[in-house]
Amino acid sequence: MSGCEEERPPDEEILVEAYGQFFLKDDLRAQMPSTYTKDDSSKLADEIINNWINQKVILEFAERNIDSENDKFEQKIANYRNSLVVYEYERALINQKLDTNISSNALTEYYEANKDNFALNSIIIKVWFLQISTDAPKQKKVEKWFLDGDTGDFDKLYEYCQKYAENFFFEESKWLYLDELLKEIPIKEDDWEAFLSSNTSKIFETENYKYLVRFFDYRLKGSETPMSLEREKIRDLILNKRKVDLLKEIRKDMVKEAFKSGKVKVSKL
Repeated sequence: MSGCEEERPPDEEILVEAYGQFFLKDDLRAQMPSTYTKDDSSKLADEIINNWINQKVILEFAERNIDSENDKFEQKIANYRNSLVVYEYERALINQKLDTNISSNALTEYYEANKDNFALNSIIIKVWFLQISTDAPKQKKVEKWFLDGDTGDFDKLYEYCQKYAENFFFEESKWLYLDELLKEIPIKEDDWEAFLSSNTSKIFETENYKYLVRFFDYRLKGSETPMSLEREKIRDLILNKRKVDLLKEIRKDMVKEAFKSGKVKVSKL
């Protein structure tokens, strides 16, 4: 079975011809983004055309060399088409009917009911950190302000950071994964569990920078994950369950309606 030949379009519209099928200038224009530069557009056009050619050639060779009239093959095609039609229809229904609003109470209730499923895969911490140049002014005062935590001192520290800091973070109520901190601050510790259990701060220098880190809290790998880190995951889990339940209900209603309208009849065995 080879691809059905199309009626030949005007020659000036044809970009590629393969096995009686045509890729037209309009086909290419429909697939080209309007935001691309001229150079990018040229490369993308070549890629689109080559992909079309490859698809047609490979399909032609495949159809020549398989028994496409085989009943099992035709059944596979029919099953695939049926599955695709049903999938697209059900997806459209779900997009129309699914309630995507999830309250904070619903998130909390799910978290509390499934705490055993939320365990940390790595260490998390609550910290401040600060990076300044090794020649930055008032370094002793900065260390005092940073470590004391006095409200008045914090205002001074924040004002200082606005002027002189290369990088800083003062959201001590926010959990961070340790790896996130290490991307910003090059602390080297072989045993983080031992370090965190015996240290609340660390100040060190590299060739060009001084780093200040203050630890407010931590949880080790295997500990219960705080809900603040699981909110998006929980939301996805709730939505997925709603999708499954809605789909079951939609299918049940469709079958019920089909029987009610007489479109489906079952004979006794």
